Amino acid sequence: MRMKHTEETIAIKERMRNLWLGGETNPEVLAAKAGRALGTVYRWITEWKKKYPDEIKLEEKIKGNVAKALNVALEEFIKKPTEGLALQSLASLLKQYMQRYEPSKELNNHIIIFLDQLISYCIDTNNEELRTLLQPEIEDMAEYLRRKNNG
Repeated sequence: MRMKHTEETIAIKERMRNLWLGGETNPEVLAAKAGRALGTVYRWITEWKKKYPDEIKLEEKIKGNVAKALNVALEEFIKKPTEGLALQSLASLLKQYMQRYEPSKELNNHIIIFLDQLISYCIDTNNEELRTLLQPEIEDMAEYLRRKNNG
């Protein structure tokens, strides 16, 4: 049975929708910012994809065009490296734009460290019940993030 939407949940969902429409499409990042379960965010995204198909198509078109422009700029810079300062700057800007769509390995590593420290906290405070509850889930999450970093 689903919980009734509180005003707080509605406000959080609205903020996450705005972030998502603004280009933050990584569910893990949205879940962390919202303080909500990953499954909840996936449900929200599914709902938003149905509700905002034009915005999604436009964003995908933008991503594709940015990737093409990056390739062209890099090819031109390779041909004429001494004349390509403007192209190098363009390529750098385009690369930064594209990276905002990928979860940062550094962020994932910090999350893994946090999850490990959470288990250490449970051990240090002799909270066996919480450790038993969290450890299997945390191990799965940490392994998922490690695979994402290497994939």
